[in-house]
Amino acid sequence: MAFYYYNRYLDILDAIQDESAQLDNTDFQDTDLPFDVALPAQGFATEDENEEIRELVLGWSVSSSIAQRMEERSCENCGKNIYGAALSCRHCGFQSAPCVVTGQPVLRASRVDCSNCKSQANRDDWNVYINKFGSCPWCRARQKVSTSFVLGA
Repeated sequence: MAFYYYNRYLDILDAIQDESAQLDNTDFQDTDLPFDVALPAQGFATEDENEEIRELVLGWSVSSSIAQRMEERSCENCGKNIYGAALSCRHCGFQSAPCVVTGQPVLRASRVDCSNCKSQANRDDWNVYINKFGSCPWCRARQKVSTSFVLGA
């Protein structure tokens, strides 16, 4: 996925520098990522960082070990394939809650809830965050690592 995101970043940089350039949104059409947005006045990284990103993307684009396709998963409601980070299914409209740690969809099999504010997260992401910070990223209440999960919802 980093290939797509970094490549998109480079496309945006090019469009900032050349105002007549059109962004190709083909890769993002079956996702719920916004792609029809205003461009910033400048990129956020330094020229050295931008060059490092360019080299990464170029290397990945010629590598046979990098899969150049969007990550997919099955919708938990209708079972059809959708973009892996989609919060809503483009087929049936099913909505997933965003993980309070990552923003990724919270999946039923790995869902945990904050004991205080009931914010939802995916267990592995939650546990990494709690191990490092010790509190819910939303309400800041002290939390423990989760060894169990909630089914349903």
